[in-house]
Amino acid sequence: MIVSGYAAVFNSLSRDIDGFRERIMPGAFDDALAGDPHIEARVGHQSFWTLGSTADGSLQLHVDEFGLHYRVVVDSERVERHMHLFFRGQGSSFSFDPDQVADTWQFDGGHIVRELHRIGCVVDVGPSDSPAYAVTTLRIDSPTAARRCRLSVCND
Repeated sequence: MIVSGYAAVFNSLSRDIDGFRERIMPGAFDDALAGDPHIEARVGHQSFWTLGSTADGSLQLHVDEFGLHYRVVVDSERVERHMHLFFRGQGSSFSFDPDQVADTWQFDGGHIVRELHRIGCVVDVGPSDSPAYAVTTLRIDSPTAARRCRLSVCND
C-alpha cells in the first residue's frame, strides 16, 4: 500500500494555533532535506506508530512548487494497526513536526501570522486527525487493502 500527498503546502495559512496562524514559505524545507536526513512517517506524531522512514527507504520526501510531498510504502499489517482511524473518517490529512525554525511575525488580515522561512530539521511527517494545516492531503493507493482494514479492524 502506498500513502502519499502533501505534508505541507506553501503560502497557505494554518488554522489558529494558540492565538496565531502560520504560513510556510517556499524554500523553507531546503535545509531540512539537504544531505541524508532521518525522518519517520508516524501516525499522530507518535514514535510507537511508525509507518516508514527515510532510513529504510520506505519514506520519500521532496519539495516542489506546491510544498513538501511525501510517499510512504506501508505494509498491510502496519496499516491495520496504525491507520484504521482514517477508514473511520476521523482523519484525512497529513502533518509534519519541525525543529530549528527561522521565522518572522506580522499582522495579516487581523491575525498574528508566523512565517516559517527555514526549517532546519523535520522530525516526522504523518497522518493526523487534527493537523495545523487543513490543506494537506492524504491518498491511499490500494482500495483492496483499505476495504480489508475497514472490515477487519475498524468495525470492532
